[in-house]
Amino acid sequence: MKKSILTGALLAAVLPFCAAGVAMAEDTHPAGTLELGYTRANWDAGSGIDLGFNTIHARGALQFNKNWGGELELGFGVGSDTVLGVDVKQETEAGIYLDGYLPMGEHGDLIARAGWSRTVAKVSGGGGSVDGENKGPAVGVGYRYFFNGSNNGVRVDYTHYFYDEDVSVNAFSIGYVRKF
Repeated sequence: MKKSILTGALLAAVLPFCAAGVAMAEDTHPAGTLELGYTRANWDAGSGIDLGFNTIHARGALQFNKNWGGELELGFGVGSDTVLGVDVKQETEAGIYLDGYLPMGEHGDLIARAGWSRTVAKVSGGGGSVDGENKGPAVGVGYRYFFNGSNNGVRVDYTHYFYDEDVSVNAFSIGYVRKF
């Protein structure tokens, strides 16, 4: 039920991008961005098991026109978390997304994204370790701002990952963006 409500709310947030994309279809100026940033992902694995992962991420995006684009994301875990005496470290996260952009003033964009993500984590304890993976759809919203219309900007966003029915993952990111 929670997933249905969250999915419905996020789809409602994306619909304005669909209408704006049709209205602005004649604007076909490709533009690219590279981003380097920090992500904090909070995992609620049920049964009172909560984990927090810190990730340094890199994103490459191509904006097809004023309202649509796509991006690739790659993150590497920094540090680990301990639960029940076992160390858990996020090794990597990779994702591919379709982005919707809604211009907000001259220098900013509201961003909605939907795509697919895969996270690999390592669990260590008792003299051994095991790698595990989670993969599935992910949706998010954020805001990107370029300072005084320059090629340098900042982006903040929230992404929810639908990895498993029993696992809720919410991530908050901030990053430096360079437009080219």
